[in-house]
Amino acid sequence: AEERVRPPCPLFGRCGGCHLQHLKYSFQILLKTKLVREAFRKVAKLHVRVSECAKSGESYHYRNKLQIPVGVADGKAVCGFYAPDSHEIVPVRGCMLHPAWARDLTDILCNFLNEFRIRPYDERTGEGVVRHLVAREVGSTLMIVIVSARPVLPHAEVLVKRFLLKFPTSSVFLNLNDKPTNVVPGKQYQLLAGAR
Repeated sequence: AEERVRPPCPLFGRCGGCHLQHLKYSFQILLKTKLVREAFRKVAKLHVRVSECAKSGESYHYRNKLQIPVGVADGKAVCGFYAPDSHEIVPVRGCMLHPAWARDLTDILCNFLNEFRIRPYDERTGEGVVRHLVAREVGSTLMIVIVSARPVLPHAEVLVKRFLLKFPTSSVFLNLNDKPTNVVPGKQYQLLAGAR
């Protein structure tokens, strides 16, 4: 099809982080608009006019939110996205849709976990500590959230220092999610550094 392109990411199809890289960006916008319109029609039973999906100035590296699970691969802590229709983590070091700060954050977190031998959370056994890394960019500031299955993150002050060294205007939170659920954040947030 004319709208089809070769996905630039070598993990496309194996990693479930995105689903549209095989389409031209202009067609992705049309498809996303259609998906919203269909959701209103199917779910809410409303026939409404839906504005065209807002275009980014870039076709890649445009996301301002990162929500990435943490797991283990080859005995090491890794960040990655779930393979399609599974909870098996495909390690990802730098995503085509996220800005450079996302790679920096995941590198800092994984290096920290491996250095201090802090085990990522294992959904099957309920053991381990860190479940997800979530971050949102607002202007030139990052809000960083470590989602933990435990109320205390060992050596958290070291991790916070490393985040702030790279991103000095950031806020860093510890979020507690100790429930056996697919929901990413829990309800309790603890500010570790920065402003709310």
